[in-house]
Amino acid sequence: MKFRVKKIAAAMAAGLGVSVVGTAHADSILFPYFAVSDTVTSIFSVMNMAGTKPGNAATTLRYSYWYKAGASAGSLSGTCRHIDIDRNTSLNDVVTFDSSGHFAADPSVLFEPTTRQINAKYPADAGQDFAVMNELPARGFLLVDNSTLLGAIEGTLQGEVFMIDYAAGAVWGYAAYNAAPTGVAASTFDFSDSAERQGEVLAGSEQANAAGVAPASGAVPTAVLPIASNVSTGDVTTKFFVTPIAHDVVSSTGAVVPALAPYQDRGDLAAAVRLDISAYTGDSLDVMFDRDENPISGVISIPVVCVGGVGLDTLLDANILRQYGDFGGWTAIRTVGAQVLNAPGGANAGARTIANNQAIIMKLEYNVEGSFIGESFRGAFNNSIWLRRGIRESVVRDASGNLTIGSVNAGSADAPIWVDVADDADQRRISAKQ
Repeated sequence: MKFRVKKIAAAMAAGLGVSVVGTAHADSILFPYFAVSDTVTSIFSVMNMAGTKPGNAATTLRYSYWYKAGASAGSLSGTCRHIDIDRNTSLNDVVTFDSSGHFAADPSVLFEPTTRQINAKYPADAGQDFAVMNELPARGFLLVDNSTLLGAIEGTLQGEVFMIDYAAGAVWGYAAYNAAPTGVAASTFDFSDSAERQGEVLAGSEQANAAGVAPASGAVPTAVLPIASNVSTGDVTTKFFVTPIAHDVVSSTGAVVPALAPYQDRGDLAAAVRLDISAYTGDSLDVMFDRDENPISGVISIPVVCVGGVGLDTLLDANILRQYGDFGGWTAIRTVGAQVLNAPGGANAGARTIANNQAIIMKLEYNVEGSFIGESFRGAFNNSIWLRRGIRESVVRDASGNLTIGSVNAGSADAPIWVDVADDADQRRISAKQ
């Protein structure tokens, strides 16, 4: 959440300790998870509010898929493969496409026959096919950017996706993540917690300790419904879709060690997740409460490379499942931390590793059999939740717990200034010091 405050001259920026940036730079969006299979496809929509080069000439957007396919689609440890495509676009264009081509032949553009393609055209014979995820099954993440544009401005790309199981009759989706601006001409693909807008990324501090180890992130509470993988009568399958997020690290010397280039645009980023209710019990081994408020212990940490679906049942000991799986309870999930973020170097200032203490985590609860608490119905159900906690929790705050100012738009004495408000404790306080 941000307040727009006017009547603050850009000249004050130096005194406020903020960076002054222009507005001409690339924009990019992240779809942190998609899936395709024999019975599932992902339908993307991308809106482009910049869209043109000087002279109103048509230009392109870059679609960068990082994915695991075939026998490796369900792997948590394997790295992702990569494919880039450039596709036509125009000012204020929207394109909706089926990434696997199930619902449309080449070029897989939906609701837009060629007779209506006046500005942005997508002829299949000209290399404009969108159905590139045709090695099934596959799961991964998608980056879309306009860094090939001249004069593109921040906030000019938006997107949505929904995944449809056309065999079971179930759908879930979300809006793409557009990070805060970086102020540079080429996209840095920085989707880290320090650039988030609405708590999209779960993170611990970016301050590494003397050993280069990441502090654990705060855990996000979430309900546990009866677990379908339990040996008895569980109804609901719960999975956490985890996408590790690249981020900088501040070493013990104060040096900033940047994430490996090009930040999110790579397929080997790693993070780990676990369940943790220690904030409520004081015991670091506690992972879940049953429905009678009894804490249950048994820590299992699971690493994920690039992207992966982590079953709730795999984060719980078999004895816990046997005793509590039929009933559920509640838990909290976080990134693990305790990973070496920097390679050995002078005073912890070595190069960044692929390990990260940040991730986007989405929770999906589903039943494809059309049953809930023993009652059958037509179709299936999906419930998806993008898990969030606070805002920019990795960023150092002042003594009052407030964030610092993010950026100022220079250019006039009446330039607007964007001010971040405080974290969960008090969303009303403004962090600017004047």
